[in-house]
Amino acid sequence: MIRHTTVQDAPAINRIYNHYVQNTAITFDLDPWTDEERVQWLAQFNHDDSSYQAFIYEEDGEIVGFAYFGQFREKAAYALSTELTLYLAPEHKGSGTGTALMNHLLKTAQKSGFKKAYSVVTLPNAASSGLHRKFAFKQVGKLTDVGFKFDRFHSVAIYERTLRFF
Repeated sequence: MIRHTTVQDAPAINRIYNHYVQNTAITFDLDPWTDEERVQWLAQFNHDDSSYQAFIYEEDGEIVGFAYFGQFREKAAYALSTELTLYLAPEHKGSGTGTALMNHLLKTAQKSGFKKAYSVVTLPNAASSGLHRKFAFKQVGKLTDVGFKFDRFHSVAIYERTLRFF
């Protein structure tokens, strides 16, 4: 089941996210998030005066993934573009959870009036790159050796998809 996030979801979101912080270069955060930081971060989503939304995927009462679309860049002219992000509990990769969350993100972002959706993916990441291609994202850029984590440099791909615009 996919639903909007609440502040009560902060520990479960951090359980998923902090795994990637501590064990992978998929995120360039170097330090795990605290629950207090996550609660503050969640405040930007899912309220009447924000276009940005965050969701969790819950299975048998357990949160196994989360996803959100938020601000792409700070400048006002970027207001009709959004950046999508999606994380799954490691044991749920390949289960269809990512597909369900991505589908929900794209439909909701489109209904919210966004024209472009972007994602930034650390390379290599075959699962994430494949998911983006499955949903008609095109790689429009690559930032080479842009992040330094675990004593080495990492590159990222920039993916773009046009949403229906009214």
